[in-house]
Amino acid sequence: MTINFSSYSLSAEAAKGIAVTLIDEQTRKPFVGSDGEEIVINIQGMDSDKWQETARRIGERNTAKFKRRGVPSEVTENDLKEVLAAVTISWSDNIPFDGENLECTYENCLMLYKLPNAIAEQLISAGTNRAHSKKS
Repeated sequence: MTINFSSYSLSAEAAKGIAVTLIDEQTRKPFVGSDGEEIVINIQGMDSDKWQETARRIGERNTAKFKRRGVPSEVTENDLKEVLAAVTISWSDNIPFDGENLECTYENCLMLYKLPNAIAEQLISAGTNRAHSKKS
């Protein structure tokens, strides 16, 4: 039996997306949206071309901006949230925000992921875990 490793693409699997049900860190139960259903965000994994291209672009920007000084940790944290916004495929249309359901746009992703909450951390954990991509 011959195994053809070239037929398996980490990028293609990661691009299919990972459905992440948001968990309330205090209750350990899923967040429930405006319609009573769980809130789910679909993202591409870290092996996707989109994740890699975005991370590369941000790295080049930081290299030019910070030169030899090193990138501050708060910049690195915000960079990860920028990557997440770029690789967000969709989210359930039941995320309540300021009295309305929040539309899934790049700008809204950035805003939501930069809020002081655990959403970005949950997405980073799921997006960087290859086991999630294999379930797709």
